[in-house]
Amino acid sequence: MKKFKIKEFASLLGYHPQYLRILEKEGKIPKARRDPKTNWRYYTLEDLIEAKRRLGLPVSERSAVQVFINYKGGTGKSTIASSYAYNLAMMGFNVLAIDLDPQGHLTRSLGIPDETARGLPTLIDGVSDGDITKVILSIKNGLLKLIPSNMNLTVFEKYLQQQNIAVETKLYKLLQPILPNYHYVVIDCAPSVSLSNINAMVAADDIIVPVVPDYLSYDGLNLLFKDISALKENATFYHARRIKIVVNRYDQRLTIADVLINTLRNDYGDMLMKTILRQDATVERAQAKLLTIFEYARRSKFAEDIMSFTNELLEEEKNLTRRTDEKEKKVTKEGAL
Repeated sequence: MKKFKIKEFASLLGYHPQYLRILEKEGKIPKARRDPKTNWRYYTLEDLIEAKRRLGLPVSERSAVQVFINYKGGTGKSTIASSYAYNLAMMGFNVLAIDLDPQGHLTRSLGIPDETARGLPTLIDGVSDGDITKVILSIKNGLLKLIPSNMNLTVFEKYLQQQNIAVETKLYKLLQPILPNYHYVVIDCAPSVSLSNINAMVAADDIIVPVVPDYLSYDGLNLLFKDISALKENATFYHARRIKIVVNRYDQRLTIADVLINTLRNDYGDMLMKTILRQDATVERAQAKLLTIFEYARRSKFAEDIMSFTNELLEEEKNLTRRTDEKEKKVTKEGAL
């Protein structure tokens, strides 16, 4: 069970720690619990969700499938996806992470060593059984859920190649029964052109493309966006509401980095996120210990940047949801007339 210290809980709500007692007395947040051994005050994930509801802060009630993808490898995609999923879970959201890469980098980034991962069921086992709930693991002391990966997942690609009808919708349909259980489903894709990745993009509400500021990474975007354009025209279930590009491993000492960021901004406009993830040596040290950046170095540059990245996506999502709700109300009103 995840426990939040007073300062951490206050930070997640956007209040000063000393103000929590006032909010407790006013009944605006649940009362803090006490550890029987240390007598320290703490809160749980359930307390965080309840506090947000009482305070009128956003608690996502709609499931969102978010796909991290780039056909080029080496962009830090798995590191960003794992850190982002962990951060969302820390904020009180119900999160399912899915590793769609047979190399299993997301699985390892979330604390499962390769030798253990080799014996775990993957998405293809859920497909075979017709029930992917059987392959969902609870990790990080119940903080979030994971469908792990290993080389056995290569069978999923072969399975898709053997299908004749609606090949690109298999993952979308597989996810529908479990979506009500989660606020966010975070999928990490393999760095390749594949039917698995096409399936992921068809299932996606958000497509997030990490890039590093070099010319090879920039060139890799062209092929990805050609596939996305084809999906928009031909895939029945394609419904992505936004595509976001995030720059990773930014080093301000390199002039080429700023040149390429400006090129991305000119070519992709609002798709380029304002948040830039800076180069940070602590990331590699965290990975070596099978820890997320928040477990290893919560005050590091990368942890700060992931929090900014998360907040930018959440804030934009809030605006998207508001506009969608307004459209639905307008349609309902016009229908009544």
